[in-house]
Parts: sequence; C-alpha cells; structure tokens
Amino acid sequence: MRKIGDHAMVLGASMGGLLAARVLADAYQRVTVVERDLLPETAEHRRGVPQGRHAHLLVPGGAQLLDELFPGLLDDLGAGGVPVIRDLGELRFAPGGHPLRLEGRPAEFILCPASRPHLDAQVRTRVRALPAIEIIDRCNAVGLSTTAARDRVTGVRMLRAAGGAQAEEDLHADLVVDATGRGGRTPAWLAAIGYDPPPEEQLAVHLKYATRHLRLRPGAMDGVKVVGVGAEPGQPSGLAMFAEEEDRWILMPLRRSRPPSPRTMTSIGPSWAGSIRQRAAALLWLTAARSPRARTAAMHLPSKVSRKCPTAYTPR
Repeated sequence: MRKIGDHAMVLGASMGGLLAARVLADAYQRVTVVERDLLPETAEHRRGVPQGRHAHLLVPGGAQLLDELFPGLLDDLGAGGVPVIRDLGELRFAPGGHPLRLEGRPAEFILCPASRPHLDAQVRTRVRALPAIEIIDRCNAVGLSTTAARDRVTGVRMLRAAGGAQAEEDLHADLVVDATGRGGRTPAWLAAIGYDPPPEEQLAVHLKYATRHLRLRPGAMDGVKVVGVGAEPGQPSGLAMFAEEEDRWILMPLRRSRPPSPRTMTSIGPSWAGSIRQRAAALLWLTAARSPRARTAAMHLPSKVSRKCPTAYTPR
C-alpha cells in the first residue's frame, strides 16, 4: 500500500487503539501508540479496561477481521486453549424466552470466547512485533499541538514518566487518533484550542450484572461452549456463560432493574444459580458491576457551529 504520511499517533492502547495502529501502519511510515498505564507483558487485568473482568465474546465479523489483520491469530488462540467455535451445535441461545435450534457449520461462522486480558495480550504482542509501530506506555497525553491558526492538529503534548520524574514534550504527527475511550479528554482539548465541545447524550439503562469464573467437571456441559439466555416479558434477567482458555468458564447473570448490583451467587435470583453453583468444582472470583447511566459523547456538532473540528485529528 502507498504511504500517505510519515508519522501517525494513536492515543490509547486498548483494543481500539491497537487495531487503529495496525491499520495505520499500512499507510504511514511510523506509528506511535501512547498509553497512560503500564502495559503488562502477559494476560493481566489492567485499570484502563474496567470491563475486562466480565464476559467477552469475539463474534464472527470481529474474528474474521482480526485474523485478516493478524494472520494465524485464531489458530494460535485455539492452540493456546481458547475455544474457537465453528459448529452451531456448540451454542445454546434463547432470546426472549425462545430457545433456538442451532445446527450446522456455516462457512463464515466463527465465535471465540477468549477472556479480554488474553485476547488483548495476543493482539498487543503482534502489534509490538511490527517494525513500524512503537508503543510508549506510562505516558500521559495532556493536550494537542496545532498550527498558529488552530485549524490543524500537528501533534500531542505529553508527559512521559522517566525515572520517577515527568517532563512535558511535544511529539509531532501528521495524524492523531484518539482511542482513549470514555475517559478521553477530547472535549476539553477542543475547547482549549477554541472549538466548541461536542454535545453529550445520556441514556439511563439501569443494567446490573455480576461475573464469576468457574471450573466445571469434564463433560458437564455436553460439548456446549457458549450459552446465552435473554430477558423475556415478566422476567427482566438473563445470563451469558462461556468457555474460556485454561479450561475455565465465565458466568455473567444480568438484570435490568434499579436495585443494587448482585454481590453473591444466591443474590442473582433465578433458580439456575443453585444448579450452576453445584456444578462448579472451584470458584475463582466474583466481580460485580452496574451501569446506572451510559453516556455517549457525539463527535458531530450542530450545523450552526462553523468550526467543527481541526483537521488531522480523529476524536473518539
């Protein structure tokens, strides 16, 4: 592919940032990924991925895309013990109280229920191995550099932790991509250079869920590797249960309601909790979470705003 620029920067080294860097490496001579946290060398939970302890499922479109960007990734995941599902018979899915009969092996069907830390580590290792990409962790982006007219972003001001001290530096780039997620500071950065912040939309969802890892007896699930039960009229609860790497299972019951989040297996309510508990040979941990309000910051601005966004900058 023809190169269109010398240097691109990506802010944030989560899945979105890593994939952005991989794609940009085809179009730029150099790509720098800047990450606030210390990135682990192995599959570990980290602060920058707060949902990483809960259930994750790589669906067919995502699995195919990752395998195109990183050839052999799915084979390596399978060789490392992650279930790579190509047979519909390995699923049990009941949306809205209606169990579906699933059979066959569709040509383009792939599901991969790897844990989020494991999948992140696999992708991060492959991105680090690309000669055009540099990942700088323990480095905090603090603002944007622009032209004198403030109509184009020319780089990022950042604080790099070195020897316990921090010194601000300005790193030039032809393109800056913000992949820092919900904690990103794009609205404040745009305001600092004279642009109106984007409007923010808020939606109360009142979704509660808890996660527990299990070890089941061999053969306990009769070959099934993914279970999904949706809410139905009169029962605003459901569950997801997936096989993961290291012969481990993850169970995530969820409920749409206003009471506090479940903190124990008995507090999740449905009768299947006792059955799951009895089938577990070892309970590893429980993580509870709640989403009382989901906030989405729209990056488009109303048409009456004349200065929408500087060029060479892709906000989150």
